[in-house]
Amino acid sequence: DKFIYVEEKDQYICPQEKVLTTNGNRYQKKYKRYVTEIKQYKTEACSACPVRSQCTTNPRGRILERSEYAKAMEENGNRIKYDLKKYLLRQQIVENPFGTIKRQWSMDHILLKGLKKNSGEFGLIYFTYNFRRVMNIFGYKELIKQLKKLFLRLYSLWLSAQVNRTKLFFRTYSGLEVLWV
Repeated sequence: DKFIYVEEKDQYICPQEKVLTTNGNRYQKKYKRYVTEIKQYKTEACSACPVRSQCTTNPRGRILERSEYAKAMEENGNRIKYDLKKYLLRQQIVENPFGTIKRQWSMDHILLKGLKKNSGEFGLIYFTYNFRRVMNIFGYKELIKQLKKLFLRLYSLWLSAQVNRTKLFFRTYSGLEVLWV
């Protein structure tokens, strides 16, 4: 936490004001089931540092690792600090469905590839979640009753649209016959 990252120079500054640099190589590191790319930062100044024992026990000195997602994580942390009330409200509203879908239903990854297919897959998942929630709130009998009312309303709207289309079927505008208006 006390090490400061300088993005312009791609380096860290330690509490003793020494510079930790990277060799520029990216390494793959596994976190549970996921693999991410990291860079390592170190300095030769650790060997002569007066507070080394408080900083590290590694004989080669302190080595910091920076994930390829570190910037996004820092930005998210700043957003949370900036507006904590909004974040806490979001947790109450949004996080519960995601937690249910991910943990109780074991849907922690997607099966299809491509944005369009993923949108369809998530659409089905969210529809199922919402449908189950409505069933739990209303109960089965009330849900069927409300769905019948909705279906009848939609059917009556569709019928009135068909009647209006039929009336306009061969109406003439400026000498041209128009099939559907």
